[in-house]
Amino acid sequence: MLSKKYYNDLAEIIKSTKEHLRNDYWLTTEDKHEIFKYLLLLEKKLIRFLEEDNERFNAQKFIEAATEDGFSPDIKNY
Repeated sequence: MLSKKYYNDLAEIIKSTKEHLRNDYWLTTEDKHEIFKYLLLLEKKLIRFLEEDNERFNAQKFIEAATEDGFSPDIKNY
């Protein structure tokens, strides 16, 4: 079972990746959307892994920690 520190670190990696994607002016909006879609799929698979690793894992809390304000659509849609 992973420690809380690792859960926080993983959420921060996802959040910072979303921030970098939003701030990348070289990518078109369509490109950003496609990349973001794959990032959400990765996040969803990671959540499944973390849930298997720890039965007390709180997926909603992880999603909130990995979300940049105003930039993350509902992960359940992906």
